[in-house]
Amino acid sequence: MNPNYDKFSLKRMWAVTTHYCVANGRKLLVSSFVIFAMTFLISLLITKMTGNDDGLDSAARAAMLGIMYLFIIGLGSTIIGSLTFSSYSSKPKRISAMMLPAKKSEKFLSMLIVYIVFGNIVLFGSIFLSEWITASMYGLTSAFEQFRLSFWYTEPKLRQFVPLSFWGAVCYVLIPQAIYLLGSALWPRLSFLKTAIAMSIFQLLLTIIMPISTMSGWINPFLEFMSEHFDSPEAAYNSICFILVCAYMLLAGIYVLAWLRFRNLAVAKRFLS
Repeated sequence: MNPNYDKFSLKRMWAVTTHYCVANGRKLLVSSFVIFAMTFLISLLITKMTGNDDGLDSAARAAMLGIMYLFIIGLGSTIIGSLTFSSYSSKPKRISAMMLPAKKSEKFLSMLIVYIVFGNIVLFGSIFLSEWITASMYGLTSAFEQFRLSFWYTEPKLRQFVPLSFWGAVCYVLIPQAIYLLGSALWPRLSFLKTAIAMSIFQLLLTIIMPISTMSGWINPFLEFMSEHFDSPEAAYNSICFILVCAYMLLAGIYVLAWLRFRNLAVAKRFLS
């Protein structure tokens, strides 16, 4: 093995990232345009449906846009996650990717940069840009400005929960995306479909288990814990912080599993069969 490849190199990782972007530039640009066009058309359509007055209609518009944007973010982030290792979906692509003169960790991080970092920037940038253009066209208050003002006028004793709401929203995006990223590492081909089926089975099992646990009393200690630790704003704040810490630990664990799977796929002979 070339001793120059024994150590991790940011320069080499960036070269792999650039190589992938150049080789797949057209696909990435088309995908970015489709995301922007979809968000802009939805913003324009909802504005037309709710009217052009900056009053009650604007509040209804902001509420509808909030629901639609949550749906777009949820769907878009999971699709981005499922595409992360799409360059390993066929034998020629896998051989081409493995022949690149770089460490497996550099290839792994380069895919995260292209899809997770740049992909999320494109997704959220498209939402903000389309909303700004639409609001400017009709002289309306931006939905994001209305959301900001609603948080600003929150009661002082509840204002401490605003940062927690932000970090909770980040979890809402990153954890499902990480699950589909793990699915992409497990099944590079038809990753979104296979991961969606696996998640549907998991949710079905939860649907069956939860009523059983409620009737049998297994969940009672948890319900007692929740009632004891959410009886005041201060206790609720501490409990939510603890839940968020656990959520981010789960997120880190999913990424570690994705890395371990990717590392094994890159060296397993059956992966090339």
